[in-house]
Amino acid sequence: MRHSIAVCCLVVLVAGCWSMQDVVWNDDNGPDTDTDSDNDSDTDSDADSDMDSDVDSDSDTSDPCDEPCVRFVDADASGPSDGFSWETAFSTVQEGISSAGACGECQVWITEGVYYSRVSGPHDTIALFSGVSVFGGFDGTENSQDERNWMNNVTILDGRDGPTGTDASYHVVTGSNFAVLDGFTIANGSTAVGFSAPDNTNKGGGMYNEGTSPTVRNCTFLDNYAGRSGGAVYNSGGSNAVFNNCIFANNVTDYDGGGMGCEASTNVTIEDCTFVGNHAGRNGGGVYVGLAALTMKNVILEGNIADQSGGGLGVFNCAPTIENCLFTGNHAEMIGGGTGGSYSSAEFVNCTFHSNSTVEGGGAAGTSDNNFAVFTNCVMWGDTPDELDPLAPAGTVEYSVVQGGFAGVGIINEDPLFEDPASGDFHIQPGSPCIDAAEGTTAPTLDIEGNIRFDDPETPNTGLGPPWADIGAYEYQG
Repeated sequence: MRHSIAVCCLVVLVAGCWSMQDVVWNDDNGPDTDTDSDNDSDTDSDADSDMDSDVDSDSDTSDPCDEPCVRFVDADASGPSDGFSWETAFSTVQEGISSAGACGECQVWITEGVYYSRVSGPHDTIALFSGVSVFGGFDGTENSQDERNWMNNVTILDGRDGPTGTDASYHVVTGSNFAVLDGFTIANGSTAVGFSAPDNTNKGGGMYNEGTSPTVRNCTFLDNYAGRSGGAVYNSGGSNAVFNNCIFANNVTDYDGGGMGCEASTNVTIEDCTFVGNHAGRNGGGVYVGLAALTMKNVILEGNIADQSGGGLGVFNCAPTIENCLFTGNHAEMIGGGTGGSYSSAEFVNCTFHSNSTVEGGGAAGTSDNNFAVFTNCVMWGDTPDELDPLAPAGTVEYSVVQGGFAGVGIINEDPLFEDPASGDFHIQPGSPCIDAAEGTTAPTLDIEGNIRFDDPETPNTGLGPPWADIGAYEYQG
């Protein structure tokens, strides 16, 4: 399935702002941006298979922790509730999580609808619990988890105090170790304003993970705000959080990490996700990582803005690994429209940069102050005012297509022949100089869409191999 970015996107540009439209997903490999697909009819995701439960929601439960352990939540529930069935479901998410948490490993099934996190004050939050897996996307009739359809049965965790509320929680959700959050839209969280607010109340408007390592799947983070860092999500204090198949759209911070901020010895993993239309008042419009580890694979960063550096990704004092990622349409007011940073040694493998921009230099990548980034098998084409900042070259570039050229092994200064970049199609055409021109020993086995990288029999091998592979995020499929 192709990633069609500009036209059939997960969010659309309306009156200069990003807003959620028709969310279409690809259960196998992240958000699917082809709105002609049939995925809306799918009712199962890969994530369901490892934690599936068959329950009789009409049966009485003598031991509340009997297997399978499930609690039910329905926004429209009324009357007596113990959470043991749809008929006696809790009406709030926190009731379900708290009841499940008393049993250790347990699940919470939640029906479509809107659940507001703020009840009495800004510190109100939906607190995850260790060992509890929380699933949205039910319609209230399911007896098996694989019957849910989280794409159609939209389940929203809203930070406000009501549908017309103007006050919001500092953090819509707070993470926990060994917890799972799957199938939700997390929206309208709003932290305290300012750089020095107490108790980290200015970080992570959508989700806050301080020393906690939840797994977050199939979620959309929309319209969240943070005064200091992590408009949608903030990870810190040794967090090893994992994010898979998620969208981060239209989130804002006054400082670092419009979509996500990762700091203070975290080791976060982001796979098969999309960051689109996020804004940072300082660095890392889409993602910011500083003094931390980060692994990003198969990620799209599109249309994010940083008022200083790193429109798509800001990297500072760390060594993240970025693999099979697409940077397009991002902007930085200073350096690094696609990515920018300092005092770091980031590694970019098989990434594609196009239509990113910056004011001072490095439309694709800009660096300053002892930055030693390594770009291998990357495409940098069509960025402005240049690809790499000429005043502070971005470390080492090898086996890459770079517009205007660059000093390094295997550098190609030829049009990569994208299919239709104006429409967000960055697949490569027959005859592209990218084909079989990569350093095959470094290239990942699969491309951004999960296609196997292979030796095209019709193209001479000009890279380094075997194995043979293409330059860029997308492998030519013939």
